[in-house]
Amino acid sequence: MRIKHYIGIFLSAVTVGAMAKGPAISRQEATLLEQATSIAATNQVAALELIEATRERGRSSAPVHYSAANLMAALERYEEAERAYRMALEKAPDFDEAEMGLARVLALRDEWAEAEQLLRARVAKEDATVEHLLLY
Repeated sequence: MRIKHYIGIFLSAVTVGAMAKGPAISRQEATLLEQATSIAATNQVAALELIEATRERGRSSAPVHYSAANLMAALERYEEAERAYRMALEKAPDFDEAEMGLARVLALRDEWAEAEQLLRARVAKEDATVEHLLLY
């Protein structure tokens, strides 16, 4: 239970639009994510609804799916979050933040073997981040 609490706190602390080095997004999507970030400070459900309206149109970028997944995970909607992280990774396979989010959600769902498998290849690389190593 303690690890679930830690992971939940971390997911809650992740801001919707905060991606140090992620896939490129359009100006329109950047504006959307800025609005969602502002709304999420007081109402995560409303922020998710704003992002979901864009995702439903089907042409969203990986960062939009990633941001939705972060909010879903913070709201403890782990199965939906898993699907959204996977969509982000389909669109941008090298999106480290989405991979980390997926691994966290898998851990929260007690799917440790899959989470470990997802991270194993990444932590073996020379440029593995501290975040990857700690989660692994």
